[in-house]
Amino acid sequence: MPSLGQFLDCMGLSGPRKVKHDFFGIQHVPSGEALSVKQHMQRMRLEHLLHLNVIRCGFDSFDAQGRDRAERRLDLVVHRTRQIYDQIGLGIARVQHFEILVAQTHGKEDIGGDGEADDLCDAFSVDNDGIDAFFVLTYSGNRVGSSRSPGSCDKGGKASGVVVEVEQGDAELTATAFAHELGHYLGFAGHSGDKDNLMFSGQNGRQISDSQAVTMLRHCLITECSDLP
Repeated sequence: MPSLGQFLDCMGLSGPRKVKHDFFGIQHVPSGEALSVKQHMQRMRLEHLLHLNVIRCGFDSFDAQGRDRAERRLDLVVHRTRQIYDQIGLGIARVQHFEILVAQTHGKEDIGGDGEADDLCDAFSVDNDGIDAFFVLTYSGNRVGSSRSPGSCDKGGKASGVVVEVEQGDAELTATAFAHELGHYLGFAGHSGDKDNLMFSGQNGRQISDSQAVTMLRHCLITECSDLP
C-alpha cells in the first residue's frame, strides 16, 4: 500500500498537510460517524475519482454560533456524499475549501432563482479540475439547489457549478440535496419515481441505480490516481 504522503501527492495537495483537513477535506468528524484512513486510501485507488471545491458564499454574515453550525453541516455534506457515491465506485477525493465574502458576492449569497444561481457560477470559479460547489445562505422558492445537467468541464463555460442552500431543513437534508444536485451535474438530467432513489424529485433517498451510475461515471471530470504504485 502506498504511503499517506503518496496519496496526498496524487490528489494534487502540496505543502504542509493535515490528515483530517487535507486528506478527508473536513474540519470536524460528524456526530456519530467515523473516519477510516484505510478506507479512504482504498477509495483513492478506484478508477473513478472526483474532486470538489467547497465554496462558502456570505458565511461572514453568521455570528460565531451560526458559523460553527454551518461549518459542521458542510463537514456532513462531504462525509455523506462520499458514502452515497461509494455505492457506485465513485470516490470523492480531494476536497478544498474557499470563501466568497458578502462584500464580494454582489447579493448572490441569497439566491432569488435559478438564473441568479447561474450568474454566481459564471462569476466565480476555482482554477483546478474540481467541481465548484457553492453553498449559499438562502435559495428562494421551492428549490434548495440547482445544477446544469450535465455540468460543464470547462471552468470558463456557462454555469459550471452546483449551488445549494446551506441551512434548509436539517443537516441530513442539506447533505442529500447536495448529493442529488451533484448527480445532475454528473449527467443524470431527469428524476426517478422511486422515493428511495437519490434522484427522486422530492425529498430524495440515497440509492443510485445501475443505469444512473453508468451515466454519472462517464462525466468528463471523473479522474483517477494513476501515479500510485
